[in-house]
Amino acid sequence: MTASTLVSEGSDLADIGEIRQAALQAGGMDPAGFLFRVAEYDKQTGVLLSYRLKDASLIEAVEEVRQSSPARPCSSFVLEPVAFIQ
Repeated sequence: MTASTLVSEGSDLADIGEIRQAALQAGGMDPAGFLFRVAEYDKQTGVLLSYRLKDASLIEAVEEVRQSSPARPCSSFVLEPVAFIQ
């Protein structure tokens, strides 16, 4: 699942509780315990275009996707975990 699917255009910030619950129910770790980078890919080619944000909390990363998605309709955004929060 890409981050773009978590946040629909015109909506408020995705429900972080729902994101955390979905990860835990799937047998994963709590994403609130990670730092993320937001990768931007071209939807047509799959080519990495940029890293929009690095070392961000879950809330910061989702907010970046929410703000970037409407302005970049030809892009997909992926939250990539890069570190544990100590």
